[in-house]
Amino acid sequence: MFRLHCLLLLITVGGLHAGIEISREKCQWRGAFYGDFSKCDGDEITVGACGSGKSSDCGENMWTSVYCCAFEGFYYGNCELQSSVEYGVPLSCIEDNVSAHIAEAMCGSGTRQDCQGYSHRTECCEGHVNGELVGSSGQCAWKYTHNWGEQLVCGRSDEAVMGICGSGGDRDCPGDSSHGILCCELVLLQ
Repeated sequence: MFRLHCLLLLITVGGLHAGIEISREKCQWRGAFYGDFSKCDGDEITVGACGSGKSSDCGENMWTSVYCCAFEGFYYGNCELQSSVEYGVPLSCIEDNVSAHIAEAMCGSGTRQDCQGYSHRTECCEGHVNGELVGSSGQCAWKYTHNWGEQLVCGRSDEAVMGICGSGGDRDCPGDSSHGILCCELVLLQ
């Protein structure tokens, strides 16, 4: 709680954008079969994801997985689904670069639209820390890979996943990539 108040003071007094640090000490990969959601628990923040093509490239019987890190005082609320019938369409949880929505879960397909008729889906939810709304500062960047089954993780310790891109049997995401994540600086929102 003290750390949260210090962060608020820095943002208010200094006018700086300082992200909320997400510890990587208590993190784990959570995978799912194609057409099912891989999902973080309610007290975990998504900081990475993995996507497959037609095979279970993210692990044994895992077509998708999310990298979830425990965060004391964190919880989700007010969720909505972002979906695409077409492969390779980037799905973002944020609008106008600033939003309280964080990707809590994702669904990926095999060779068909296995996610209830969609190629890929993500569940975007409001994030809260100790009752305070948290989300994107607007400092975001997409991270893509050419390789199916590669575990993508946000590069900075103050970033969370706020969007995904998924492919089928071809590399349909931007830049001839197989899958991608949108990493955004996580801050307190006023």
